[in-house]
Amino acid sequence: MYNNELYDNLKDLAIEYLNSGKDPDEIEKLLNQKTDDKLLLAVIIKEIKKISHGANRKKGLQKLALSGILLFSGFIITCINFHYNQPFAAALYGLTAAGLVFMFWGLYNIIG
Repeated sequence: MYNNELYDNLKDLAIEYLNSGKDPDEIEKLLNQKTDDKLLLAVIIKEIKKISHGANRKKGLQKLALSGILLFSGFIITCINFHYNQPFAAALYGLTAAGLVFMFWGLYNIIG
């Protein structure tokens, strides 16, 4: 079917490009200069996109977890300060705003 050595070399090169910060479309253009086999390039780019989306999903879930911790902490601190008649605006607005920022940032990473 395919030369396994060519496939392995192109896939390793694509992963190296991905680790250096290039996006899959840019990697496809760079690999297109190395070979004319469109089917081989399509298979490699599909795998690279899967790796890239997996990394973005992991980062996004970490940010969502952090946002959940911030939002829950803000809620608990606000409730405690409210019941003890202490000022609670900083916890209410500060932690909630930070939690929402991380939540939307995480969703942006997951959705793309």
